[in-house]
Amino acid sequence: MRIKYGISIMVGFLSIVLFSGELDESVEPPVKYNLEIDGKKYPIEQDKPIQPQIEVKNPKIVLWAEPYRLFEYGGVSFKYPRAFIFEANLAQPKIKIWTISGDNASIMVEKYMVKIEVKDFIEKLISSYGKRNCTTSSAKIKLDGKEVEGTRVWVKFKLTESTMQTMTQEIYEIRNVTGVTLLILQDCLDDDLKDTKEYLEMKKVFQESFSLK
Repeated sequence: MRIKYGISIMVGFLSIVLFSGELDESVEPPVKYNLEIDGKKYPIEQDKPIQPQIEVKNPKIVLWAEPYRLFEYGGVSFKYPRAFIFEANLAQPKIKIWTISGDNASIMVEKYMVKIEVKDFIEKLISSYGKRNCTTSSAKIKLDGKEVEGTRVWVKFKLTESTMQTMTQEIYEIRNVTGVTLLILQDCLDDDLKDTKEYLEMKKVFQESFSLK
């Protein structure tokens, strides 16, 4: 005898939509899940039930999480590792800053709805670190099918009394009618002054999934 199962599943996450209908850009993007029943995958969306109808004896059911979260704020969209820590600073009405951090690598998205020049931004950044601690080089990245030129800032600082650390920040600028978006990819280099594995993996996923909204 074959048994027919009707499975109804609701994944309960916090809604990222306010009662007013406006997107709450302070909420961390959710982890996305898939329900797999005897090899057939059913994507599970936030706050939406599914009712897969199956006819099978003793079905094998697995619930697994996607390895990446999807960031969709500030007019840009990209994937990042689900274990990274998400922070949002929306205290200022015309400046929005999101920081997504791993152990060594980070992504910062800064949305400015005020006049800003990336050159001035970089100069102030270098000044805050101390000019003698910084050097710069050109940088390039392919985003949404287009090559974007930017600047990489190299910062040396003292980690301990006897240890120096080098951090880099690649800074890219996107301009549109709503303002300026700065994309900052940060890495704390390894002991050989090379990009960390975490950074390389993060940047690869970032480039491959990036799009403008």
